[in-house]
Amino acid sequence: MIFLHFSDTHLGKTNYKLKEREEDYYNAFEQCVNIAIEKKVDFVIHTGDLFDQGNPTHKSIINCIRQLSKLKNANIPLFIIAGSHDMSIDETVISILEEIELVTNLSNPKYYETNQKILLKGKFYKNVFLCGIAGRQANIKEIFENVEINPESVNADYKIFMFHHTISDISTKFMDIPTNLLPKGFDYYAGGHWHTNFKTKYDTGIIQYSGSTEYTDITDMEIPQKKQALLINTMTKTITPMFIKTREIIIEKFDCENMIPKQVTQKCLSLIKNKPYALIIFRPFGRLKEGSKNMVDRQLIREKAKENNYLHCKVYLTDLLNPQEKKLRLLRHSKNIELDYLKTKGYSQKEIELAKIIIGTLGTILKKDGLEKATQKIMAEFEK
Repeated sequence: MIFLHFSDTHLGKTNYKLKEREEDYYNAFEQCVNIAIEKKVDFVIHTGDLFDQGNPTHKSIINCIRQLSKLKNANIPLFIIAGSHDMSIDETVISILEEIELVTNLSNPKYYETNQKILLKGKFYKNVFLCGIAGRQANIKEIFENVEINPESVNADYKIFMFHHTISDISTKFMDIPTNLLPKGFDYYAGGHWHTNFKTKYDTGIIQYSGSTEYTDITDMEIPQKKQALLINTMTKTITPMFIKTREIIIEKFDCENMIPKQVTQKCLSLIKNKPYALIIFRPFGRLKEGSKNMVDRQLIREKAKENNYLHCKVYLTDLLNPQEKKLRLLRHSKNIELDYLKTKGYSQKEIELAKIIIGTLGTILKKDGLEKATQKIMAEFEK
């Protein structure tokens, strides 16, 4: 059998508030669907973050339905798990897509049982067994430690485990779970959440991240790796990248040590060529000889980029230091970086403690009672 694996499509996302960038994500998703149809695959798997937010826009839902309907009409089923961005207080919109029979959501509770252990009942498709875990972050190590797999899966010729977490083999700093917590005995471990392609052996199978289908942020853009979907042959166990055509993104990083702001501006201007519809991003670094980095003429740089038909130009001055500026000591966790920054700005300890509570709440999926508790905690600290 042959199947297609792609992930992290982030439908509805934009970069720099550009409607063209939103369309880029839809275009990448459509390319993946077209590849599946053209290659006449037996099925498709998607390992999470179908949408960019838990409550996606009508536009992104309609676009998604339009593409998934093409797969359904071609009799190609799509198996998916919910990613961290697909979650909302009211569950996930992927449940609606399953209700109208456009996807099979393997992270739906009907595909597992929870007692003392978590039994992943999964789904059999012809001679293939598929199961997976949603991209939740809360107690995720405990969840993986208590996973058991449907014992009937031993009868399958090929087994796929789908997950939306970063493993320690990729990064011990950013990991969600140690690699050895993944269940044993699968042929293909389909990873999501990590936005670049990654492959490693595990047990008797292969762990494979397909990466995102579009460049989602500046960190992603700086990695020189083409976006792709993966074509997998279960018989030959070959994995073939199917590259996705994306908008050209040009990153210009250069050393500005001992320059003055005017020289930095001129350096940026000299790097602008005629590149219709491309994105260009400048990342100057180093310590200025004199003046202030705010004197770099970003407006002039943007105007020249526009004259040369770029879709957008962005000038990041974060890594450019003023003559007397001290480097901010970066700590391990992002919340500590933010708190350290507040200290340098002279905020009181009370204000910093309040900020710590608020920062700790950001990005957390809270149910009603959790939201109320967080609000009460913030208000109690504020009233001290």
